[in-house]
Amino acid sequence: MNNPFGFGDLGKLKDSMQQLQEKMKTTTATGEAGAGMVTVTINGLMEVQSVHIDKELMTAEDQHTVEVLIASAFSDAMAKIKSSTAQQVMGGGFGV
Repeated sequence: MNNPFGFGDLGKLKDSMQQLQEKMKTTTATGEAGAGMVTVTINGLMEVQSVHIDKELMTAEDQHTVEVLIASAFSDAMAKIKSSTAQQVMGGGFGV
């Protein structure tokens, strides 16, 4: 009997998802803000790998600016990793 839901391929799908998750651990994206004065690098699992803040921003008067730039850099990195993930899923042969 032909299964219209494709449940026979669940094992293949599970393997593909495991491969994708392993790849996401090593896929990174770096977001930046303030013309590169703040950078945030994350991996495909949305884990922060590094944060760089230019020493010129490290003053008490600039605290709010630094906070805003970190949030902006993180958002930029998230957008890049989401785009990368989508490309890998759609065109990377993961069968999803």
